[in-house]
Formats: sequence, structure tokens, C-alpha cells
Amino acid sequence: MKNRTVKLKGKQSVPDPLRVLLSEAVVVYSDGEIETTTKDAAKLIEIIGLNDPAYRDRRRLQIRVLLLADAYDSILYRFLLGFPDDLPNLARLNPAANHWPKGTTKSYYEQQNLGILPDTI
Repeated sequence: MKNRTVKLKGKQSVPDPLRVLLSEAVVVYSDGEIETTTKDAAKLIEIIGLNDPAYRDRRRLQIRVLLLADAYDSILYRFLLGFPDDLPNLARLNPAANHWPKGTTKSYYEQQNLGILPDTI
């Protein structure tokens, strides 16, 4: 994946959030704290304020709800982390920036059609 940045107001920029925050180097703890070992992710976490108390509290609440749903309410858990029934067919789209068009054959839509889509993410 290319090392992209996102432009902010003025000349300031931040690392691409999808690239750095979805990295295995980013960990979210059960208390809502986010930790990373990469410079780019640390910069983004600081700029956006992802470890500010309000964000940490919200993440802690969401994690707790997911854990309770997993333990006591499988229908709620599936609703919260499951796939929608109407997944989009990405093969019908032709985005100019799609650098991997064959990837649509491995999409969640195709997995759903083949009956191999997991219940949750």
C-alpha cells in the first residue's frame, strides 16, 4: 500500500488513517486506551486526540457492550458485528482508483453468495 497522507487545513498533513490505524501495530485495550509502536499511528492518535478521556470512555463502553452481547445475547452480538443482508456487489462498480479489480471476487458479497461468509467480522 502506498504511503499516503491526508491534507489538513493549511500545510499540515496526517498519515492515512486507514493504513496506520488498521495496522497490527495498533492495539486497543479493554479500558479504551489505544497504543501503537509506529510513529505514524502515534502522530495520528495525538492529532485526533483518540486517547482523550471522552473517546477512551466511549470505546470502553462499546467494548463492554460487545463482550456482554457475546456472552449473553448471540442475536445482539450478530446484529452489532454481523454483515448486512444487502452487501454491495463491488464487481458492478468501476472506480478509477481500483488498483486490484480482481479483489472483488474475494469480496464479502461474493463470500455471501458462496455461503462461506462468517457470521461476524
